[in-house]
Amino acid sequence: MLGDAAIGPGTFIGDLESALVGSGWAFASVNYRLAPGSRWPAQINDAKCAVRYLRAHAAALHIDPARVAAVGASAGGQLASLLGLAGPGAGFDVGPYAGVPSTVQAVVDEFGPTDLDATSWSATPVARALTPEVFGVPSQPACPVLIGASPASYVAAGDPPFLVIQGAEDDVVAPAQSEELVQRLDAAGDRGTLVLVAHAGHGLVPSGSGPLTPSIAGLAQQAANFLTDRMGR
Repeated sequence: MLGDAAIGPGTFIGDLESALVGSGWAFASVNYRLAPGSRWPAQINDAKCAVRYLRAHAAALHIDPARVAAVGASAGGQLASLLGLAGPGAGFDVGPYAGVPSTVQAVVDEFGPTDLDATSWSATPVARALTPEVFGVPSQPACPVLIGASPASYVAAGDPPFLVIQGAEDDVVAPAQSEELVQRLDAAGDRGTLVLVAHAGHGLVPSGSGPLTPSIAGLAQQAANFLTDRMGR
Protein backbone atom coordinates (compact mmCIF):
# COMPACT_ATOMS: atom_id res chain seq x y z
CA MET A 1 0.00 0.00 0.00
CA LEU A 2 1.07 3.64 -0.20
CA GLY A 3 3.96 4.63 2.01
CA ASP A 4 7.35 6.29 2.19
CA ALA A 5 10.15 6.33 4.73
CA ALA A 6 10.63 10.10 4.61
CA ILE A 7 10.66 11.58 8.12
CA GLY A 8 8.51 14.66 8.70
CA PRO A 9 9.24 17.34 11.29
CA GLY A 10 6.95 17.53 14.30
CA THR A 11 6.05 13.83 14.11
CA PHE A 12 6.91 11.19 16.68
CA ILE A 13 9.54 9.66 14.39
CA GLY A 14 10.93 13.10 13.52
CA ASP A 15 11.20 14.12 17.17
CA LEU A 16 12.72 10.76 18.08
CA GLU A 17 15.30 11.05 15.31
CA SER A 18 16.29 14.52 16.51
CA ALA A 19 16.64 13.36 20.10
CA LEU A 20 18.74 10.33 19.19
CA VAL A 21 20.96 11.95 16.58
CA GLY A 22 21.56 14.85 18.94
CA SER A 23 22.87 12.32 21.47
CA GLY A 24 25.24 10.68 19.00
CA TRP A 25 23.05 7.89 17.64
CA ALA A 26 22.79 6.95 13.97
CA PHE A 27 19.27 6.81 12.51
CA ALA A 28 18.42 4.96 9.28
CA SER A 29 14.99 5.22 7.62
CA VAL A 30 14.09 2.16 5.54
CA ASN A 31 11.89 1.84 2.48
CA TYR A 32 10.50 -1.61 1.65
CA ARG A 33 8.45 -3.06 -1.19
CA LEU A 34 4.73 -2.33 -0.98
CA ALA A 35 1.57 -4.28 -1.72
CA PRO A 36 -0.22 -5.04 -3.94
CA GLY A 37 2.77 -4.85 -6.30
CA SER A 38 4.79 -6.96 -3.86
CA ARG A 39 2.95 -9.25 -1.50
CA TRP A 40 4.00 -10.65 1.82
CA PRO A 41 6.66 -11.60 2.88
CA ALA A 42 8.50 -9.09 0.66
CA GLN A 43 8.07 -6.41 3.33
CA ILE A 44 9.76 -8.29 6.18
CA ASN A 45 12.34 -9.73 3.78
CA ASP A 46 13.34 -6.15 2.95
CA ALA A 47 13.34 -5.00 6.57
CA LYS A 48 15.58 -7.86 7.62
CA CYS A 49 17.87 -7.24 4.65
CA ALA A 50 18.18 -3.60 5.71
CA VAL A 51 19.39 -4.65 9.17
CA ARG A 52 21.88 -7.08 7.63
CA TYR A 53 23.13 -4.32 5.31
CA LEU A 54 23.71 -1.96 8.22
CA ARG A 55 25.61 -4.63 10.14
CA ALA A 56 27.66 -5.68 7.12
CA HIS A 57 28.71 -2.06 6.57
CA ALA A 58 28.97 -1.07 10.23
CA ALA A 59 32.62 -0.04 10.02
CA ALA A 60 32.10 2.21 7.00
CA LEU A 61 28.94 3.69 8.52
CA HIS A 62 30.58 4.18 11.95
CA ILE A 63 27.85 2.31 13.79
CA ASP A 64 27.94 -0.34 16.51
CA PRO A 65 26.65 -3.64 15.06
CA ALA A 66 25.93 -4.92 18.56
CA ARG A 67 23.43 -2.14 19.32
CA VAL A 68 20.67 -1.97 16.71
CA ALA A 69 17.07 -1.05 17.51
CA ALA A 70 13.94 -1.09 15.36
CA VAL A 71 11.23 1.58 15.39
CA GLY A 72 8.06 1.51 13.31
CA ALA A 73 4.47 2.72 13.15
CA SER A 74 1.37 0.80 12.04
CA ALA A 75 2.54 -1.66 9.33
CA GLY A 76 6.05 -0.51 10.20
CA GLY A 77 5.32 -1.39 13.82
CA GLN A 78 4.44 -4.92 12.75
CA LEU A 79 7.75 -5.15 10.88
CA ALA A 80 9.76 -3.67 13.75
CA SER A 81 8.17 -6.17 16.12
CA LEU A 82 9.00 -9.05 13.78
CA LEU A 83 12.60 -7.85 13.64
CA GLY A 84 12.68 -8.21 17.40
CA LEU A 85 10.86 -11.53 17.64
CA ALA A 86 11.13 -13.63 14.46
CA GLY A 87 14.49 -15.40 14.32
CA PRO A 88 16.12 -17.24 11.41
CA GLY A 89 13.73 -20.15 11.81
CA ALA A 90 10.86 -17.97 10.59
CA GLY A 91 12.33 -18.07 7.08
CA PHE A 92 12.33 -14.31 6.50
CA ASP A 93 16.11 -13.96 6.14
CA VAL A 94 16.52 -14.19 2.38
CA GLY A 95 18.57 -12.14 -0.06
CA PRO A 96 21.96 -10.42 0.25
CA TYR A 97 24.34 -10.52 3.23
CA ALA A 98 23.53 -14.11 4.09
CA GLY A 99 24.95 -15.11 7.44
CA VAL A 100 24.80 -11.59 8.86
CA PRO A 101 22.30 -11.45 11.77
CA SER A 102 19.11 -9.43 11.35
CA THR A 103 18.44 -9.40 15.08
CA VAL A 104 17.79 -6.17 16.97
CA GLN A 105 18.41 -5.35 20.60
CA ALA A 106 15.32 -3.21 21.32
CA VAL A 107 11.99 -2.37 19.66
CA VAL A 108 9.70 0.65 19.70
CA ASP A 109 6.36 -0.39 18.20
CA GLU A 110 3.77 2.26 17.48
CA PHE A 111 0.29 0.75 17.14
CA GLY A 112 1.38 -2.08 14.86
CA PRO A 113 -0.98 -5.04 14.35
CA THR A 114 0.51 -7.88 16.36
CA ASP A 115 -1.94 -10.81 16.12
CA LEU A 116 -3.47 -11.02 12.65
CA ASP A 117 -5.31 -14.19 13.69
CA ALA A 118 -7.23 -12.49 16.51
CA THR A 119 -10.73 -11.17 15.92
CA SER A 120 -9.59 -7.77 17.26
CA TRP A 121 -7.79 -7.51 13.91
CA SER A 122 -9.19 -10.08 11.47
CA ALA A 123 -12.82 -9.00 11.93
CA THR A 124 -12.21 -5.30 11.30
CA PRO A 125 -13.13 -3.58 8.01
CA VAL A 126 -9.50 -2.50 7.52
CA ALA A 127 -8.21 -6.06 7.87
CA ARG A 128 -10.85 -7.43 5.52
CA ALA A 129 -9.93 -4.84 2.90
CA LEU A 130 -6.13 -4.99 3.22
CA THR A 131 -5.39 -8.62 4.01
CA PRO A 132 -6.09 -10.02 0.51
CA GLU A 133 -3.99 -7.26 -1.10
CA VAL A 134 -1.06 -7.53 1.28
CA PHE A 135 -1.01 -11.22 2.18
CA GLY A 136 -2.89 -12.80 -0.72
CA VAL A 137 -5.35 -14.57 1.60
CA PRO A 138 -8.72 -13.62 3.12
CA SER A 139 -8.86 -12.23 6.65
CA GLN A 140 -9.96 -15.29 8.56
CA PRO A 141 -8.96 -17.16 11.74
CA ALA A 142 -6.44 -20.00 11.78
CA CYS A 143 -4.79 -18.92 8.53
CA PRO A 144 -1.14 -20.10 8.52
CA VAL A 145 0.02 -17.11 6.47
CA LEU A 146 -1.49 -14.63 8.93
CA ILE A 147 -0.25 -16.52 11.98
CA GLY A 148 3.23 -16.52 10.47
CA ALA A 149 3.01 -12.76 9.89
CA SER A 150 1.94 -12.07 13.48
CA PRO A 151 4.66 -10.85 15.87
CA ALA A 152 2.74 -12.32 18.80
CA SER A 153 3.29 -15.81 17.35
CA TYR A 154 7.04 -15.59 17.98
CA VAL A 155 7.18 -14.34 21.58
CA ALA A 156 9.57 -16.42 23.67
CA ALA A 157 11.86 -16.01 26.64
CA GLY A 158 14.92 -13.91 25.88
CA ASP A 159 13.26 -11.46 23.49
CA PRO A 160 14.56 -7.87 23.38
CA PRO A 161 12.81 -5.16 25.41
CA PHE A 162 9.75 -3.54 23.82
CA LEU A 163 8.17 -0.12 24.19
CA VAL A 164 4.68 -0.24 22.68
CA ILE A 165 2.85 3.03 22.02
CA GLN A 166 -0.87 2.83 21.32
CA GLY A 167 -3.65 5.35 20.83
CA ALA A 168 -6.44 4.66 23.30
CA GLU A 169 -9.04 5.65 20.70
CA ASP A 170 -7.48 3.81 17.74
CA ASP A 171 -10.25 2.32 15.56
CA VAL A 172 -7.85 0.85 12.96
CA VAL A 173 -5.49 -1.17 15.15
CA ALA A 174 -7.41 -1.83 18.36
CA PRO A 175 -5.63 -1.28 21.69
CA ALA A 176 -6.27 -4.98 22.36
CA GLN A 177 -3.58 -5.78 19.78
CA SER A 178 -0.87 -3.89 21.64
CA GLU A 179 -2.14 -5.11 24.99
CA GLU A 180 -1.92 -8.74 23.85
CA LEU A 181 1.69 -8.34 22.68
CA VAL A 182 2.81 -6.83 25.98
CA GLN A 183 0.90 -9.47 27.94
CA ARG A 184 2.65 -12.23 26.00
CA LEU A 185 6.05 -10.60 26.51
CA ASP A 186 5.41 -10.32 30.24
CA ALA A 187 4.24 -13.94 30.43
CA ALA A 188 7.47 -15.05 28.75
CA GLY A 189 9.55 -13.13 31.27
CA ASP A 190 10.52 -10.43 28.76
CA ARG A 191 10.37 -6.66 29.22
CA GLY A 192 7.34 -5.06 27.59
CA THR A 193 6.07 -1.56 28.37
CA LEU A 194 2.74 -0.31 27.04
CA VAL A 195 1.97 3.41 26.79
CA LEU A 196 -1.70 4.13 26.09
CA VAL A 197 -2.06 7.63 24.66
CA ALA A 198 -5.28 9.32 25.77
CA HIS A 199 -7.38 11.07 23.11
CA ALA A 200 -5.32 9.51 20.28
CA GLY A 201 -6.61 7.64 17.26
CA HIS A 202 -4.60 5.72 14.68
CA GLY A 203 -1.37 7.46 13.79
CA LEU A 204 -1.67 9.34 17.12
CA VAL A 205 -4.13 11.66 15.42
CA PRO A 206 -6.12 13.62 18.03
CA SER A 207 -9.48 12.02 18.80
CA GLY A 208 -11.98 13.55 21.19
CA SER A 209 -11.93 16.79 23.10
CA GLY A 210 -8.78 16.47 25.19
CA PRO A 211 -5.09 16.83 24.32
CA LEU A 212 -2.85 13.88 23.49
CA THR A 213 -1.52 12.60 26.80
CA PRO A 214 1.44 12.03 26.71
CA SER A 215 2.19 14.57 23.98
CA ILE A 216 4.07 13.69 20.78
CA ALA A 217 7.18 15.40 22.11
CA GLY A 218 6.84 13.59 25.43
CA LEU A 219 6.43 10.23 23.71
CA ALA A 220 9.51 10.83 21.57
CA GLN A 221 11.58 11.68 24.62
CA GLN A 222 10.25 8.62 26.45
CA ALA A 223 11.25 6.44 23.49
CA ALA A 224 14.70 8.04 23.32
CA ASN A 225 15.17 7.42 27.04
CA PHE A 226 13.98 3.83 26.64
CA LEU A 227 16.50 3.10 23.87
CA THR A 228 19.33 4.82 25.69
CA ASP A 229 18.57 3.02 28.96
CA ARG A 230 18.25 -0.39 27.32
CA MET A 231 21.27 -0.20 25.03
CA GLY A 232 23.53 2.45 26.56
CA ARG A 233 24.85 5.59 24.99
